[in-house]
Amino acid sequence: MTGNYQVFQWIDVSSLSFFITFLIFVMTQTFF
Repeated sequence: MTGNYQVFQWIDVSSLSFFITFLIFVMTQTFF
């Protein structure tokens, strides 16, 4: 149970960082 929660947490953090990077990329493409 703890291992699965750890994996889920890691996926959540990685997807969140990817979303932020994608958001910054879209903003730079829009403004520049």
